[in-house]
Amino acid sequence: MTVKTGQAWAGTFVTLDATGALATPSVGPAGALYVDGVANAAAVTITGANPYKWSVTLPALTAGQRVEMYITATISTIATAAVVAGEQADTSLASDVGTIATAIQAKTDNLPSDPADQSLLKAEVDAVAADVWGYASRTLTQTAAQVAAVLAGSTITCQRGDTLTAALTNIGALTGYSKLWFTVKENKAHTDAQAILLLEKTAGLTVVNGAVYTTTTDGSITISDEATGDITITIKPAVTDDLPVMTGYYDIQMLTSGGVVSTLTAGTFTVTADVTRAVA
Repeated sequence: MTVKTGQAWAGTFVTLDATGALATPSVGPAGALYVDGVANAAAVTITGANPYKWSVTLPALTAGQRVEMYITATISTIATAAVVAGEQADTSLASDVGTIATAIQAKTDNLPSDPADQSLLKAEVDAVAADVWGYASRTLTQTAAQVAAVLAGSTITCQRGDTLTAALTNIGALTGYSKLWFTVKENKAHTDAQAILLLEKTAGLTVVNGAVYTTTTDGSITISDEATGDITITIKPAVTDDLPVMTGYYDIQMLTSGGVVSTLTAGTFTVTADVTRAVA
C-alpha cells in the first residue's frame, strides 16, 4: 500500500500492560506523525478505547518518502512507545485509477471524427511515444524492494551452502540509526530467539536455526549509502550450509537514536537445495 499528500491515513492499535493484557494508559495514548524519521506537526487524532483508532491528514509528501505513526502512552507508571504503522509515499494511488479512467473516457468521447484530423492526432500520439522511449533518463518513484515486490514478490533466494550476498537499495534513509536488524523466520509468529537467521549490524550474527550462534562475524550488514538506504547482507557458507530448505519471511528493521523503530522493507526468503554439499 502507498499513501499520498492530503490523504486521510488511519489505523488501529491496542495498549497492553507488562503481562500482555489490555490496559488503559494513565497518560495518553498520543500519536505523532514521522516523515523520513523526522517528527511532523500534522495533528493526530486518537479515538475509541482498546482498540484505539488513530487518524491524520497527511502533509505534503514527495514520492519515496516514508511516513510512520508513533504512539506514546504511560501504563502502570511505565512510559511506552512504538511505531504502529508505516507506509511509502507516492504521487498517486491505485484508487485514483477510476478517476483517471473517467477523465480519459471524457477525452476519447471528444476525439475528432474527420479522417484528416484523426490522422493528425495519431501522428502527434506516435511522436509522444517516441519521445518517452527515447528519453535518456527515467527515474523510478518506488524503492528497489517495492519494484521487486511487483516483479518477483520481493524474494531473497539463498542457495544452501553458498555465500549469500543480498544487495538492497533505496530502502529508506538510515541516518541516525543505532541498530539495524536483518531477520529471517519460517513463521512470523516465532520469537526472535526462534529465528532462522538474526543478524544485527553491530552485534553480528547471533541466532541460526533457533539457537544462539557465537561466531558472530559469519554474518554482516554493510551500508554503502546511508542517505538512500543501500545495504548488502552477507552470510558465510558455513552458516547457509546448515539452513533448512524452506520458504519463509525476512525484514530489515531499524532503531534510531531517538527510539523510533521502523520496518524498512520485508519479503519472502527462500532457501533452495544444493547438489554439492562441501563448503571447505
